[in-house]
Amino acid sequence: PLNPGGSDSHDVYGRFVSAAKLTQQTTPKDLRQLHQLCETDQTIWTESYLEEHSGLTGMTTFETIDEATYQRYRKKGIVAIPTMVVFTIKPDEHGRPYRVKSRIVVLGNLEKRSWEAEDLYAPVVTGTGSRL
Repeated sequence: PLNPGGSDSHDVYGRFVSAAKLTQQTTPKDLRQLHQLCETDQTIWTESYLEEHSGLTGMTTFETIDEATYQRYRKKGIVAIPTMVVFTIKPDEHGRPYRVKSRIVVLGNLEKRSWEAEDLYAPVVTGTGSRL
């Protein structure tokens, strides 16, 4: 058997969620699109998302906060940076769908850095610096 003692959607070592049972080879663009998929695909993608989420919360990489806590942080000048989920289907060496992967990423483009207003740096290439 491919995966003795484990769920059918994981590999032998239980390290990732398999793409073998996906009915559609499309990736959801966000969590709203995830809920519009058929039940089988929705279950597979949700399992992948929960694996990523539990890994990050288990290592205290981030915490989920409610609206009241968010407002308290804002009054103290602490701004929570929003996140989004990126879904991908990883192919095997033959290009066949092999693994579904979810990554929770921080929208760093919305972060206001303290050094932005003070230190501006633009690299410039000179004629002598670009010669081969």
